[in-house]
Amino acid sequence: MVSVVLLFIAAVSAVSDDENVEPGQEVQILLSLASKFRTAENDFTQGRLNSAYFPFVKSRKENEKIKRLNSTTINSEDYMMKITEQLKTWRGFEEIDSAVALTYANLMFETFYSLSPDLRTSFLQSSMSADDLRKLPLSWQYLLPHQFYDDLGLEGAGFAELVNSSPGNTAMLYKIAMVLRDESVAMRDAFMNNLNLPDQYREDMGYILGYRWGIESEADSTFDYTMSTLLHLPSDVVMGINNATFDNLNIADKLEDTSMWGLASPQSKVAWFTKFEGRKGWREVAGTPHHMVRHGHLLSGAPLDKLRELKGNKEIETSLLAQVLDNTEMNPLRVQELWEALADVDREKSFISQASNLDVSQILSHYDTLNLVHTPHQHHVMLENAWFAQDKFNVPWVNFLAISFSYMNNEEFVSWTHKELQDLGKFVAILSPAEIDLIPADDFNTTMLSTILSSTLSLPQLNSIYLKYLDNNYLVADATLNPLLLSALPSATILSANPPFIWSQDKTNLLTASAKYSPGQMHSLHEISKPGHWAPSNLSAILSTHPQCMSDVNPREFRAKLEYVVSAIYTAGPDKFHVIATKVQKLPRHLLMAWLEEAHTRPGSKRVPGEWWNSDVLLDRVTSMSIPDSGTVNPFPSHPLAAQFD
Repeated sequence: MVSVVLLFIAAVSAVSDDENVEPGQEVQILLSLASKFRTAENDFTQGRLNSAYFPFVKSRKENEKIKRLNSTTINSEDYMMKITEQLKTWRGFEEIDSAVALTYANLMFETFYSLSPDLRTSFLQSSMSADDLRKLPLSWQYLLPHQFYDDLGLEGAGFAELVNSSPGNTAMLYKIAMVLRDESVAMRDAFMNNLNLPDQYREDMGYILGYRWGIESEADSTFDYTMSTLLHLPSDVVMGINNATFDNLNIADKLEDTSMWGLASPQSKVAWFTKFEGRKGWREVAGTPHHMVRHGHLLSGAPLDKLRELKGNKEIETSLLAQVLDNTEMNPLRVQELWEALADVDREKSFISQASNLDVSQILSHYDTLNLVHTPHQHHVMLENAWFAQDKFNVPWVNFLAISFSYMNNEEFVSWTHKELQDLGKFVAILSPAEIDLIPADDFNTTMLSTILSSTLSLPQLNSIYLKYLDNNYLVADATLNPLLLSALPSATILSANPPFIWSQDKTNLLTASAKYSPGQMHSLHEISKPGHWAPSNLSAILSTHPQCMSDVNPREFRAKLEYVVSAIYTAGPDKFHVIATKVQKLPRHLLMAWLEEAHTRPGSKRVPGEWWNSDVLLDRVTSMSIPDSGTVNPFPSHPLAAQFD
């Protein structure tokens, strides 16, 4: 905003002096914005009018007044020139003269004159309604000084709607947050709770709440912040909450909400436990069964020495601790300490859900003392379902080894039968390719492959299994190859006249399997995908699964075929839009640049021919030329690209 007002001031002079510009509304616009900026509050920790720092001679005096470190150097002309030159060199900033300022001003005027007459009048008279504000371009909504927002008559939910209409725009989030800085707790909380922003912005929300708004409760207010709002606070702000505020905000009761607690970051959990324990004491966390039920989940932020105190505690049933473990996401170190406090029967009940968090010594000890409530096979099946059903394998390798060895009684691989391989199941991932090579090929039939194959297997392991499969002549003309073994296909097989797949039917599986391909395999995949990769169905599968297949396309061809790319995105359908939106970012850089260059040449993409982007197009916002189909339902309303469906 500082740079903007400087441009306004420079542009006022330029507009006034330019012989080709008739003074009038243009000067009025710039003077109005510049003057309102000076009488608006800044966003410093202690808000003050911007006029306290402008012109910059006032800022230099302020440096001296507050005895800023090195204020003499900072205030010197030489230092300012040095910083200016560094910005030009390292950041690409250029000097702003009246001619450059006038160019920016003309862009503003162009936008202004594109507005309806009534809207222009409302703007010049500073009497805009909320509907008027929504009709302005998003850039203007952000640039307008606070005074334009003060008399809108919006409630917190209304201001949240303004922010939600520009998902991903943190500038608008900060803008409205500063507008609401001095409003009531009820309005601010309504604003926070009605925001529909991605999880990535929780830190930004915490910064606003903790460092700009403050959380002191209002004496005359019957409304205070919900826990979903308070959990966004930075840790140092949480630790700074005094006892009176803690009690006035009923934080002890709010912390009972386990669903909200799951949204807190690890550092926030530590801070809130420390604050709660300091105010209410350890007893109200885990001193009695009643308190364990109410606040046991706070243990996910407790120090390890406090958790050790629970071992041997006669007042707490270990089944309650087991419930806390099963229902609360915790750091593995805390899980391991609580595990020591559990009775054997509760350990057995919680073993499946907690095995990946335990220390390997605890796993070995558990198997030594296991009271066989489950047969080994049942135990095995439940662990497979818990671990291998996940998109990403997150089990520590040493834990995986310890459990796998419990299902392998015979290490003479050459003598293995179907039984040994069946007993090991998907835990076959612990075997090296050399060990797999020793297992008789007869064991690797189609049924066995479905039992042992998983995405956890590496390419060398898959290669060994694939060769065993070939040795048995299972791969006949009408056979269907397990999709996971598509990763092991040799380059020659992929390029052969009769590959073990049909592109039209298996392209998605093949593209998914390519995540493990060697460079040679990848080249072969690119070769077979080239002839038809501009077909909408093929290109849709490529963009949603493996965009790198487009790496051999040259920029000129990509620009010429951009309509095919857009058509492929539509072909994928609404349910895959967000997936493709993420995947296309993995396109080779030269193709992303070609896409940008081609879009810049299309009608409506530029504000001034050959120079300025229309930012609504660049940021993929809704424009008069790109209006979403209101009949299409957005499958993920909280996604940053939700506006594409609205």
